[in-house]
Amino acid sequence: MLEESKEIYNRVFQLHKEGYSSDKIQTILRKEGLQDTFLTEALCKLKLVIYKKRKGRE
Repeated sequence: MLEESKEIYNRVFQLHKEGYSSDKIQTILRKEGLQDTFLTEALCKLKLVIYKKRKGRE
């Protein structure tokens, strides 16, 4: 399960690097059959990383 979580995080961050918004990432991963619990956790982690980057620049 831990390995699966890492794969999900990597997929989320890769989609973000490609320029997809968090809403679009959510749609893509739901279509791929990802469970909502994993999806929510991965998106929260992504948003936290984005927030930290933004706060670090100010």
